[in-house]
Amino acid sequence: MKNKIKDVEELSNQIVINRQKDKIFYEKSKILSMNELILNITHFWRQPLSAISTLSTSMQIHNDIGILDSSDINKNCKLINKNTQYLSSVIEKFINPSKKKKKKNFLI
Repeated sequence: MKNKIKDVEELSNQIVINRQKDKIFYEKSKILSMNELILNITHFWRQPLSAISTLSTSMQIHNDIGILDSSDINKNCKLINKNTQYLSSVIEKFINPSKKKKKKNFLI
């Protein structure tokens, strides 16, 4: 009888330990998923941010040396706007990935 009680206690302790391990594993998994998401976002953001920075710096330099004209301003602003719209769409894709999937009705 004492052996059975001891076995049950050991089993109970092992269950508690396994639950703790599962919880730790789950938390680590969540952190890894978040890191992967952040890395994906930064990958998609680097090129447009670089383009925006280059365009705005170019306009500043051209303005400083007195060769900035309105057609350059309009062209660069359009490109900056295009890149910011792209960045916004990347955010939407990560926030709402299921929106692009359309539901279809069908008869059974």
